[in-house]
Amino acid sequence: QPSGTGEALLHTLILWHALLGTLQGYELTARALYAAARQNIDWVAADTDDQGWLAVIDVFHDAHEAYAAAFSGLLGRDAPNARNQELYDEQVDDFTADAASALQAMYDIEADLVLTYEEALGQMEGIDGVILVSSIVTAEARHGTVLANMQGKSSADDLDDLLVTDQGTALPLGQEG
Repeated sequence: QPSGTGEALLHTLILWHALLGTLQGYELTARALYAAARQNIDWVAADTDDQGWLAVIDVFHDAHEAYAAAFSGLLGRDAPNARNQELYDEQVDDFTADAASALQAMYDIEADLVLTYEEALGQMEGIDGVILVSSIVTAEARHGTVLANMQGKSSADDLDDLLVTDQGTALPLGQEG
């Protein structure tokens, strides 16, 4: 029979696994959204002269893929390895629309991920997860800065837009104590 301490540890491990699995799902969703944007090259050619678009999409896609793989490393063979289909379905049309819509959608998902990771950090107890999530949240914030700059929000007048988003919403973490 597990003791009270053992049961508490098991409960913590189950919550930790669920939390990291949820975060991995968001990373796989972001990766899939950037892949959808990359496959819809028509709007890039039609709406921009900048080949930097393709490089940004590719780099962000690969970054989200690497983050998902890092979560797999922590979770082991029981990692869910599945995107959040509901979030994907909500976002994919914006990622594959015109350039302005796609840029805004990319910025919004990065902002949402930053808020989500900040919330997740407050729920974490293990050092490995904290280190991983801390490194990812920093990169996600940088993604948002690049995307804001690509929208022309780079002057001192737009500093608030670079640092604060009123549209960002932390994604559900599915945690119950």
